[in-house]
Amino acid sequence: MFRNLELRHVRFKAWDTDQVLLDDISLKVCAGERIGLTGPSGSGKTTLCYYLAGIQDDALTGSGTGEIRVNGQPSTAGSLQQIRAGMILQNPESQLFASTVADEVGYGLDKPESPDLKHVLHRMGLEALAGREIHTLSLGQKQRVVIAAFLTIHPDLLILDEPTNSLDPVMADELLKVMSDIDCTQILVEHDLERLALWADRIIEIEDGQIIIDAPTAEWLARTRIKPSAYQTAISVCRKYSLTPPPADLNRLMDWASQCRVPLFRSGPVRPPVPDPILHCKNVCFSYRNSGPVLQDITFSIHAGEVVGLLGPNGSGKTTLLKLMAGLLKPRSGDLLWKDESLPSGKPEKLFGRVGLVFQNPDYQLFDSTVERECAFCLRNHRLNKEETGRRVEQWLGRFDLLNLKDRSPLTLSYGEKRRLTLASILVGEPELLLLDEPTTALDESSIGDLREQIRNMVRQTGLSVCLATHDVDFALDIADRFMFLSEGRIEIIPVNELNSMHLRSRNLPVPLTSRLTMACGFCHQPVGYWTLFHQLKDVEYEKTT
Repeated sequence: MFRNLELRHVRFKAWDTDQVLLDDISLKVCAGERIGLTGPSGSGKTTLCYYLAGIQDDALTGSGTGEIRVNGQPSTAGSLQQIRAGMILQNPESQLFASTVADEVGYGLDKPESPDLKHVLHRMGLEALAGREIHTLSLGQKQRVVIAAFLTIHPDLLILDEPTNSLDPVMADELLKVMSDIDCTQILVEHDLERLALWADRIIEIEDGQIIIDAPTAEWLARTRIKPSAYQTAISVCRKYSLTPPPADLNRLMDWASQCRVPLFRSGPVRPPVPDPILHCKNVCFSYRNSGPVLQDITFSIHAGEVVGLLGPNGSGKTTLLKLMAGLLKPRSGDLLWKDESLPSGKPEKLFGRVGLVFQNPDYQLFDSTVERECAFCLRNHRLNKEETGRRVEQWLGRFDLLNLKDRSPLTLSYGEKRRLTLASILVGEPELLLLDEPTTALDESSIGDLREQIRNMVRQTGLSVCLATHDVDFALDIADRFMFLSEGRIEIIPVNELNSMHLRSRNLPVPLTSRLTMACGFCHQPVGYWTLFHQLKDVEYEKTT
């Protein structure tokens, strides 16, 4: 019976980079705990999870020291052989091998028709997909399949490495509700600090391979420098209006906000509609072979210098629409035009310098030997001279804090570092239209803030147009001029200044907690992005102290 798992003074150094990924890690995990694990991208979270799952010898190449103890006894072969431990990786496709959903989920069962299979499929919302082939699923659906497969073995310890990355907000929240009802010890790696603080009993924060905080959630909230955005917003509102401090419990923040009354924040003038359409989508329909329609009668335009947020649940067709816009797919009917000329399909290289697409899964775009060569690939492919290639590569690797990794193999990077590299390797081509598929996936809050500012600066300085498919409503609120909502293959467009809470809720999208909190206390009357709120509150506080 599993009672506890303990790491004592664990240190791990990677052979290929000589980087110390874990530095004197000691911690104890007890049966029944719900532990959140957070920290910057590349800080060692996944490496630590490999040790906790007992698969470090299979997953890592390097030298490690320290001790692993299971139920108080030294373990020489790792914990995996003594407890039923499962680890769900960031990229779900690396853990899928069966042909259908039912085959994958039921792989670990003795009988194909086991009641456990039906129960788990129902619990994870996969009943209707049981007969579907795995390759036809969206990335979010694949993530649910992987989680379901582990649940059938009734694990003692379940480790989830950023499992909500590929899920829409509703599915992500439902997943954590399901996890809360499962009787096993759980460790959740998560960059969404609000979701983590609402779920975890205890939070471990790691930085540069070292544990800097290991405490109950309320204590972690008080000590951490990377506070959840809703909690930080509550603190800022409290300071601005000299209110009673908010509780160190995100579950009680809304009650606190509803008792506060503050003056309404008046936003600045709305940016006027942008002229000069660069891409037209006219009556486009699309379906994959042997499947029903994915997109039906889609019509819209994207203008020079605007940012469009593309929102919708998993499987609604967001990625398909981006691939059509990038020339990777050809519509079944309708027209895609680039400045009144037909958009070439099937030959994306013809759109170099015009359209660039960053995939949802960074592993789809990484293949070269070093970070530097990966970033330079499209420039070499189009025979840009060495001087200009070098200038652009240095510029974009620097912007995404990757210059110090330029000689590394892309395959050795963390998932968040891979995400930043794919962004740099597309932006180095200086496209007029940038298409982003879930760009905030696997990024920590600091990196998301950097990306937000990068997009804003490029739009303002170069007239770049951006269309981003995202589940991160808060991020989209901060940078989008318009929202395009996809549902059941159809599209609806709403300017950001006209967006209200009902627009989101009626489409099964969450109103961010920061917006709900500031609307409850009267600071704003419609959903507003966190960084817009943060900078407004910061500016007012600065004015009061000068």
